[in-house]
Amino acid sequence: MVISLVVLQHSLHAQSKIDSVEFYLSKSIDKTNNSFNIRLASAQKAKGLSTAAGIDSLVIKSNINLLSTYLEGGYFSLFIKTCRENLNYSEQVKDSSSLALTYKKLGEFYKSQQLMDSSYYYYHRTEKIYRALKDNHNTAIALLNIAVIQKNEKDFIGSEVTSINAIKLLNGIKPTDEVNKTRSFLYNNMGIVFKELGQFDESISYFKKALDLKKELNGNNDASIDNSKNNLANAYKNSGEFDLAIDLFNEILANKNLISNRPDFY
Repeated sequence: MVISLVVLQHSLHAQSKIDSVEFYLSKSIDKTNNSFNIRLASAQKAKGLSTAAGIDSLVIKSNINLLSTYLEGGYFSLFIKTCRENLNYSEQVKDSSSLALTYKKLGEFYKSQQLMDSSYYYYHRTEKIYRALKDNHNTAIALLNIAVIQKNEKDFIGSEVTSINAIKLLNGIKPTDEVNKTRSFLYNNMGIVFKELGQFDESISYFKKALDLKKELNGNNDASIDNSKNNLANAYKNSGEFDLAIDLFNEILANKNLISNRPDFY
């Protein structure tokens, strides 16, 4: 009876620690109700509590959450330090998903710093892990990021091949909103690639596909839809179909809030 009571108390104590970590994790991602400083403090508190609890899965989860916050705040040295720590943790406990996610964060960081070789390297490592896990959607997302880098570095044929491979992976997945969003980004990248190659009919076709998919997505996707309309209008302009281009530009400008909400895009 005494042993059972001790076990119960230990279990309740452990659950209390988990609940505390989850509370601060939730607070750290709530941008609606909390300032950045509060969210950063909450992310750091979650990390401290999970480390003190000695629960590896919570430490990894807290670290990944902290990575996003450090990136948002521009704390790049802390970001790199936490990435290294999380890679070690993930390898020790053989958590492939967290390993891939940390590599993805590194890819995002180096892309934001215009260090494309490093970004490509980490996205490629991300892709290999997700492919081994047979996670086709996340593999396609990694390939999308690689394809965008290839396009930005003027490797248009490489970007086309990578995009097609990603689209093929998505074709075997249930077309959820998230899958269709990824597919629309891939179509958009293909549209840009063909525009750069001077193949305007192909470019127009892919920009149309991207636009049609975005219109079907749930939620407010007005900005993303306007981006696709703008891309399509420019493709029409490049192909000499000026009336169609003007119609689309006017559709975008019909939004009276555009100049205040997105002055650069306006």
